[in-house]
Amino acid sequence: MATELLSKGGGTHHRQSPFSDSKLALPSNREVPPGDLGRAVVMDLKDNATFKMVKESLKTYGYNSYASDLMSLRRRLPDIRTPWCRQQNVVLSHLPRTSIVIVFYNEAWSVLLRTVHSILERTPGHLIHEILLVDDYSTAAYLKTRLDDYFERFPKVRIIRAPKRLGLIVAKIFGAKATTATVITFLDAHVECTVGWLEPLLTVIANNSTTIAIPTIDQIDGNTMQLDTDFAPRVVGAYRWDLNFGWWGRAAMSKRYPNQYVPFDTPAMAGGLFAIERTFFERLGWYDEGFEMYGIENIELSIKSWMCGGKMVIVPCSRVAHILKHGHPYLLTAGKDVVMKNSLRLAEVWMDEYKQVLFDVYGVPQYFPHYFGTVNDRKALRARAGCGSFREYVLNAFPEMMNPLVP
Repeated sequence: MATELLSKGGGTHHRQSPFSDSKLALPSNREVPPGDLGRAVVMDLKDNATFKMVKESLKTYGYNSYASDLMSLRRRLPDIRTPWCRQQNVVLSHLPRTSIVIVFYNEAWSVLLRTVHSILERTPGHLIHEILLVDDYSTAAYLKTRLDDYFERFPKVRIIRAPKRLGLIVAKIFGAKATTATVITFLDAHVECTVGWLEPLLTVIANNSTTIAIPTIDQIDGNTMQLDTDFAPRVVGAYRWDLNFGWWGRAAMSKRYPNQYVPFDTPAMAGGLFAIERTFFERLGWYDEGFEMYGIENIELSIKSWMCGGKMVIVPCSRVAHILKHGHPYLLTAGKDVVMKNSLRLAEVWMDEYKQVLFDVYGVPQYFPHYFGTVNDRKALRARAGCGSFREYVLNAFPEMMNPLVP
């Protein structure tokens, strides 16, 4: 069975759906709902009204909210776990409960609600302590009273609102400090969880409280809402000396494992989706509250988790699908380059003699506290936590890093 996909030039073209033969197929006498089982949503871009709405939604949200609105808030997704991952002995029978934190800012209505429904409907209820929706001072009216009214009938969903615009990083700290479970699980506001996603993450933390557990992040096409499950299992999180995160092929990494489905070490993470033991996160100093808006907090947490007695792993048996956005609303901020500021703060605190490499990337001779902010408190936190050196991190967690300072 072929599925029609949106063509950028208007009209449609055909591609074989990866989920055409799913055992979850609807009866033949029922019409297939838009986006069902991860299929692409079909739209006629030759229609001027449709084209205009799609174009406007891409500009507003960074993805096609028009296509999302056509789908069910409870759209079905296939069970994409491997047979090995479905075995009962892969996860522990007794697991800690978790607070799930989702920060949102002017997110599309249907996308945010689908995120929450995917959690509620594909997660054992006894493992969810609470779902904490953190509103980072959204301006969209539909995310105020209407959102409160919608989730009033879901007792595990709690909404807290920032008193001012905090930016993603500080909003996540705001949310984390409001949690009450022993484990915090962060998710973006534009994801869909698949069946069995949470248990493998909690198993990792139950076995080692200083390990950060990251799901395999499958992709949802921001134009068509089609699920792509081919890419994510083959990559690991990493970065180069400009601290720009990227996905590297697992085959290029030196560490080997019994099979491709067990949790595997990663030197870095994308940052939006992970689970962490609350006291470990607190010992690491949460995120640097001197960071502005968005960016580099993922690299900071990656580095200090490895340097301060822990590590992070990607969990192949945990699958969460994430919408690929075009741009990011948190970066639409006038003024100084927040990514540069955040990067240099990280370098000054955590990178030891390697900080000069990053300073050279930005053409900065040294750290200027009057411009980038004082970091004395962050250095003191590092000392209290008894963290190791950045050199040890590179040698042990990231030997693949091209580095002239390490032979």
